[in-house]
Amino acid sequence: MKLLIDEHYPPSIAEQLRERGHDAVSVQEEAHLRGMTDPDLFAEAQRRNSAVLTENVVDYMMLDAEYRGRHLAHWGLVLASNRTFPRGKTTTVGALVKALDDLLRKAHSEDRSSQVIWLQRSK
Repeated sequence: MKLLIDEHYPPSIAEQLRERGHDAVSVQEEAHLRGMTDPDLFAEAQRRNSAVLTENVVDYMMLDAEYRGRHLAHWGLVLASNRTFPRGKTTTVGALVKALDDLLRKAHSEDRSSQVIWLQRSK
């Protein structure tokens, strides 16, 4: 599974995932992606064969429903909550990287199955 990481996350998450052998890009790393609307970013993720990591549940679940309503598959959504991964805590980036690393190690790279995954903290 490839991952496009929404702009509210620091680029260090993508960097650390790449160090672990994963295909991950942060919106923050590519200037032309910053400030993109959610539908445009989701479309870009589809062009890249990538799932999107985001906290923006409402907008992305609407996009998921739109794709499903048109009988279109997408590369997936990985949803995280500020409750599970609080942005203000110093340990959050490490916890996100560990949880994403665990998820990506189990995921299939060719799976365009429109999966919606709620990211959980690794144990």
